[in-house]
Amino acid sequence: MALFGRSIASMILTAATLVPLQAAERVDGPVRENGFVGYVQPQAVAEAPFGRWPGVLVKRLSEDPATGRLAVQARFPAGWRGDIPATGPQSVEIVMVEGSLEFGAERLGRYDFAFVPPATRPPRLGSEAGATVLLFIDPAADDTAAVAGIEPLRAAAP
Repeated sequence: MALFGRSIASMILTAATLVPLQAAERVDGPVRENGFVGYVQPQAVAEAPFGRWPGVLVKRLSEDPATGRLAVQARFPAGWRGDIPATGPQSVEIVMVEGSLEFGAERLGRYDFAFVPPATRPPRLGSEAGATVLLFIDPAADDTAAVAGIEPLRAAAP
């Protein structure tokens, strides 16, 4: 993954500027500028228990307390089973990295994607052999603001 980050993305987007990475430069953790994390090597981030799902360990890749946005690399141990609480005013995106994860009746494998929209109850999750996933948790936009920005559809004139 570090090779992909170096060979494809030769620049890092920061809050205000693009910062070039030198090919020979070794990065042992987050690159920070003005509080924005533009590049994270997951292997340099410590795992911690994930309070939302007991038994799951996560590496926090990005978190914004002001907005509630959260990106983690999560490791589900072999034999793990659990229910995700209803999402409330947030969505959850799951991107499979390794292993497999039962998502209700579906089995997610490497590079599969699942989306749980805001205010829905996700299906039961489980992993027989373990799985590593990327989770993106994002608060829902205020509906009134979202609807106000949408142009109404009009029927085409005959």
